[in-house]
Amino acid sequence: MASLSTDYVRWERRLTREIPFFTRIFSRNGATKILDAACGTGRHAARLAQEGYRVTGVDINTESLESARSHAEEQGAEVEFVEGSYLDLSRAAPGPFDALYSVGNALCFCSSADEVAQALRECRSVLRPGGVAIAQILNYVGIAERGERLDFVRPVVRDGVEQLVVKFFRFGEPFWDVEFVTLSQQEGTWEAELGGGTLLALEADTYRALWLDAGFESVELFGDYAGTPFDVHQARDAIAVAVTPA
Repeated sequence: MASLSTDYVRWERRLTREIPFFTRIFSRNGATKILDAACGTGRHAARLAQEGYRVTGVDINTESLESARSHAEEQGAEVEFVEGSYLDLSRAAPGPFDALYSVGNALCFCSSADEVAQALRECRSVLRPGGVAIAQILNYVGIAERGERLDFVRPVVRDGVEQLVVKFFRFGEPFWDVEFVTLSQQEGTWEAELGGGTLLALEADTYRALWLDAGFESVELFGDYAGTPFDVHQARDAIAVAVTPA
């Protein structure tokens, strides 16, 4: 999935939308030493390093880490990338960090709410007093309510081959399936490749409560990276900004 995600994500558009949200929160909390939890291919980490932050990226996928290191080197960005998961952050990157962030709905690849709770306790353990965590998940209730099963249809060119990537959801309780269909055109015919995974469909109220139970002092929820207050009926995302006790 690492090479596919690099191809179909419109990175410059996404980073332009998301990075200013992070830097506003970091500035508000005096954060300079940052952890990217579940960093994937490291695009956010490299951009933040270019802006002067000291960034460490952690991911369990070795292929993604290889891509992240290559990208950071190409960009002249100094980022430390280490192998590890949400569930062992205190071993992989003990910190303490001023802030951490997680994007790509990563927490919802946990297998249960109990596992999410464990992950958030790990997040808490690597932050300094008064540290801040930012983590995005999907607003599952709102997406299901609006019937938005189709996430996107996106053309890409990969290794000189024209492709069409389709991402969609299969709603369930408490898990959703996320599925990718990649259509490749070769010699006038189309071939299909299937992929995907399972998501834990956390409701926003549960998500907020898990942060507080993990020892965070305050939790704000936003519906997008423009900083719009969370509305379960309108938002696509549920972005938590959680602060540890000082």
